[in-house]
Amino acid sequence: MAPVIKVNSQTMRSAADSSDAVLEHMATRASGGVPTVTAGSPFDGLGVAETTALEAVVTELAAVFAGQGPKVEAATIDGVLRFQSTDEQSQHLLREVGESATASETVYTL
Repeated sequence: MAPVIKVNSQTMRSAADSSDAVLEHMATRASGGVPTVTAGSPFDGLGVAETTALEAVVTELAAVFAGQGPKVEAATIDGVLRFQSTDEQSQHLLREVGESATASETVYTL
């Protein structure tokens, strides 16, 4: 007999909430943004270039992740509900197979 696997929907929903919070945090810019370095030495010049590049990446990522939390949460909940439904259907079908095997009284020996 196959092992019974139970899905705890509360745990899955909690994971969805956590994902939502992480995505919202990722989409929120830190106060003050990336620190700005002023040029003075060649190393400072490199710092300015890196800071500018980093600011562009932060802006792009903020735009990508903004508002994604609710979508991820909804998809996770939908997935859990579909999984539970499929699991219930599978259990029902397995019971039917077991009942039909018992009803036919067929005995298999090796």
